[in-house]
Amino acid sequence: MKDNKQSGMIYECLLKTILSDGYEVGDRLPTEMELCSRYGVSRSTVREAISMLQAKGIVSVRRGSGTYVASKQANGETNGLVIDRIESLRDFMEIRISIETLAVRLFIKQYNERNVERLQECEKKFEKAVRDNDVDRMSEYDETFHKIIFEGTENSLLISIGDVLSKAFKSYRNKTFSKSEHREDAVTAHRAIIDSLKRKDTNDAIMNMHMHLDVSYENAVRS
Repeated sequence: MKDNKQSGMIYECLLKTILSDGYEVGDRLPTEMELCSRYGVSRSTVREAISMLQAKGIVSVRRGSGTYVASKQANGETNGLVIDRIESLRDFMEIRISIETLAVRLFIKQYNERNVERLQECEKKFEKAVRDNDVDRMSEYDETFHKIIFEGTENSLLISIGDVLSKAFKSYRNKTFSKSEHREDAVTAHRAIIDSLKRKDTNDAIMNMHMHLDVSYENAVRS
């Protein structure tokens, strides 16, 4: 079974269990190794499923402690994702890096030349907005850029999670692009990501996306 299908199935199983009467908010989930044994999958598959649950606001991961139920509702525009301090921004970006590096990997796996063309068209509009000093348009086209990558995975769950992440980060996009040097960082990163996707170089695409989001985090903190 393909890894992305496995992680989606584990996500659905865990979500169903959490939303039933089996868990209450604050309860700790089994460890990664216990979940691997229970479902017969790898640790990376379990981690991707946990990342999806965290992006939905269903669980929280506490370093050195474990994974805990944070909410029993998977509804709402941002599904409990509130970025109100540096710590929550850091936690958010860790999840975003995990999800978006998975997205570029699946984008290449499901490669469609039209999706690359859409990215190139979007990037041209983004760069025009930069030249025009239009922060609102920059934010809009940056959001669209990442949305196209998620759509290119052809994975409905990832597309849904990507939408949640994008909404949660919206205010930070506007703050970040208010500074000209941050805009140029995004232009450079977008071009590198597109180039690696065109070449179907998975490792390079993952590295470029990771670097892009690392820089986005640092810029958001400065903003």
